[in-house]
Amino acid sequence: MVRSTSHEDSGVPSLALAPVLIDTDGGTGTRTLERELFDRAVRPDYHAWLAGAAAANGCARPIRLRGTIRDISPTTGEIVRTLDTESLPDGVLYVPCGDRRASVCPACSETYRRDTSHLIRAGLVGGKGVPETISAHPCVFATFTAPSLGPVHTRNARPDGRTVRCRPRRKSTMCPHGRRMSCGQRHTETDTCLGRPLCADCYDYSAALAWNVHAPELCRRTTIAIRRRVARTARAHRAGTVQLSYAKVAEFQTRGLVHFHAIFRLDATGPAGQLVPPPLTADQLATRPLRPRPGSPPSRIRPSRRAGTSGGAARSIPGSSGCPPAAVHPTSRSRRTWRSTPQSRPRRSAP
Repeated sequence: MVRSTSHEDSGVPSLALAPVLIDTDGGTGTRTLERELFDRAVRPDYHAWLAGAAAANGCARPIRLRGTIRDISPTTGEIVRTLDTESLPDGVLYVPCGDRRASVCPACSETYRRDTSHLIRAGLVGGKGVPETISAHPCVFATFTAPSLGPVHTRNARPDGRTVRCRPRRKSTMCPHGRRMSCGQRHTETDTCLGRPLCADCYDYSAALAWNVHAPELCRRTTIAIRRRVARTARAHRAGTVQLSYAKVAEFQTRGLVHFHAIFRLDATGPAGQLVPPPLTADQLATRPLRPRPGSPPSRIRPSRRAGTSGGAARSIPGSSGCPPAAVHPTSRSRRTWRSTPQSRPRRSAP
């Protein structure tokens, strides 16, 4: 009697049976991962292949380049080194894809996350070509989020780690649709109801959609308002030219709306062109700029050409009733680089 031994009985992991895409002479094909790894290990060019694959830094979807690479000396113009991909084990050169999404490529997204951490740190304490005196410049960490569009299920934890109840109400009320506007459950992190409204009919889905669609314009107008506010304050206190540098990160909340984290830093330019702290104190930045001169005509707020926005939003400061907080479009890539926006010099009044 002959007994057949399966992979489950022999202890082979299921990942070894997963099909992988390989290059063949006739195009592409599929093989099991177990067979592909075994063939790689016994090939004489295994170490050369391993060195080429390590250059991709563990990328799940590396880009395959074919052709000839020539290193040319910038001084003499001579060809220093030539590399033809036909001489490589797979006939291609592997390059990381550089995707920022962890769901697409965990390795590249982790590399991007670490690079961003070093970049923001250098903008706060110095390093990477930024002087350490940058740590004395005034900075503000701000969070901009969408307004409440209706109560949703949430999960909050106390400092000791205990989870509190979602929305407990001693005297809960009923919505016009007959649903109780309270929740006494202690939700877990994997609870599917997190972020969902207590009453789907009362929740303002139209406003949620409008918020995410017009988020790029809200972000642009908020940065314009901040630059104008800083410029007016600098002119009022005769502080000269002040630059605004910032880094921003956008992410989705559990309720499906975009909220925005930003670090703002104020800089001034010294005589030699170096970055110096601006001659403005915290009290001067907190006060509102000078009022218009008596007899000057009032400013008119013209409607914007863009739908859903008004020209008066750029005249308000973030967090006020006139300008909604900033965000970014959910389908666009978030900007995590420091951006410097020099301010214009004060205009000279006519004689």
